[in-house]
Amino acid sequence: MTITPTRDSRRARPIRPGPRAAWDPLVIQAEVPVPETEPPALVAIGGETEPPPDPARWSGVLARAVVEVLIGTRPAAQVRRWLAEEVWTVVNRRAELSRAIRGRAGTPPAVTVLRVHHCAISDGEHEAAVVVHDGTRVRAVAVRLHLHRGRWQAVALRIA
Repeated sequence: MTITPTRDSRRARPIRPGPRAAWDPLVIQAEVPVPETEPPALVAIGGETEPPPDPARWSGVLARAVVEVLIGTRPAAQVRRWLAEEVWTVVNRRAELSRAIRGRAGTPPAVTVLRVHHCAISDGEHEAAVVVHDGTRVRAVAVRLHLHRGRWQAVALRIA
């Protein structure tokens, strides 16, 4: 028996998912322009000035917190002050998407920072590549920190 394809079946193509970022709620990319006029500053606490925290360590803390937001173990509002407004908007939108896709099934696993690779761009800018385990997969997080009003703020973030 021979089956001859009909005209409609020849035009049909398999449905393929789009780029990974379109269907994986944890894959994000956000970036904002950094003003070059703001010099690095020290934090004034009780009349004394303290240097900002170590950017390498801070990159790991920030990456872990953002991944926790995306898997649903941390509210997005907790990381808002650490992210530039445009970056926070993307993270918040992806967190809502993730929550809608995953639902409330069970307790999400703990996020572990495996490695942090850090590079200083200038006095007030640092970049880091952070390797995290989100309980299901090992993910890479690229983050650019900018010293803003005496504290580190992420102005670019990519999680893959």
